[in-house]
Amino acid sequence: SAFAKHRVSGPGATAFLDWFTTNKLPKVGRINLTYALTETGTTRTEYTIVRNGENDYYLVSAGAWTAYDADYLQKSIEDFIAAGGAHVDMHDVTTQWGVFAIAGPNSRKILAELIKDADPATALSNKRFPWLSARKIELGRCPVNAIRVAYTGELGWELHHPIEMQRYLWDQLLAAGEK
Repeated sequence: SAFAKHRVSGPGATAFLDWFTTNKLPKVGRINLTYALTETGTTRTEYTIVRNGENDYYLVSAGAWTAYDADYLQKSIEDFIAAGGAHVDMHDVTTQWGVFAIAGPNSRKILAELIKDADPATALSNKRFPWLSARKIELGRCPVNAIRVAYTGELGWELHHPIEMQRYLWDQLLAAGEK
């Protein structure tokens, strides 16, 4: 996919990311866009941060920067721990997760045909799945970490899925969208 993906977790994860990035960290189940800066205050990289749990984060950045961001994260974690911060784990999960983006006025309708939910008609509503939030859902038989965000100006989601399910999910989305 076009994104680099890193998981940051452990007892020091929240304190580390609060120190490492420029924006307020999101609440559990929410996301935000933030930057990591250089020592001189210029932008080093940009992240979408998904907060999965109290000390469990999923960071998404530009795919071209996978190794660059992994190296910078690891070195920054080492600096944080050396300065007395609690333990932080960082894993590059870029090759484990694929990402599809679906956006446009019919995106909710297409996903509603596939979602496994007790009430598929409202599962993706603004009330149950607000803008800038993240939820684990199932589309057909594919587990998806869905992020309610789009950069097109339209309604949309990023669908982060196990890479081995990519072709299956693609086929499901095309079949639902064909209508």
